Amino acid sequence: MQKKPIIAVFIAILVILIGTGVWVWKRKFQTSAIPSSLQETSVKASPNISQNFVTWKDQLNFSFDYPQDAKIDKHDEDQDNYAHVELTQKDHPGSLIVWAKDPPKSKTGKIVTSAMEWIDAQDDLKDALVIDTTWGEQKAKKVKVTSLKSKFYVVAYYDGLIYYIETDLKDSDYWSAVSEKVVSSFAFTPKAASADEGGGETQAVDEEEVVE
Repeated sequence: MQKKPIIAVFIAILVILIGTGVWVWKRKFQTSAIPSSLQETSVKASPNISQNFVTWKDQLNFSFDYPQDAKIDKHDEDQDNYAHVELTQKDHPGSLIVWAKDPPKSKTGKIVTSAMEWIDAQDDLKDALVIDTTWGEQKAKKVKVTSLKSKFYVVAYYDGLIYYIETDLKDSDYWSAVSEKVVSSFAFTPKAASADEGGGETQAVDEEEVVE
């Protein structure tokens, strides 16, 4: 009579051990079935931009920091705009351009006087996602365009001009990071305060500089 409880306990233990073994085997199989490239992608950090930055000081008297390994072109041939400063990087397709332009006319025929009015006047931005932001301590708009060519804009109306950053996101991770650095470091100064007629200059960023 005492053998039946012992057999029942033995069977229960055996069932638990078999169930545990099956569960462990399934977990191992499911993990190994995921391609290693996908496993790495899920935890892979975005490509880091260079940690060495330089400062661009423009003749229009704005400035910003950008990665030292990027190439900068101030487009001297452009005689129509106040600023046309382009960043490229040989290993990362895409670009970032800082523009400063005279405000265009809105669709009602009035000269635009805000970032939102400028956006409304651009036919290629009519379906874009627009978000309020701050740029160089000025009220601005973020604009994300997801069409055939994914682009990202930050737009501000300042000192009578339309300023905007146009980022071509072919290499999204890299140029998103560069855009964030440019926007966060950007400083506006009224164009009337700029007496320099030069084309801008680059200076290394000194993180340990002491202001006296």
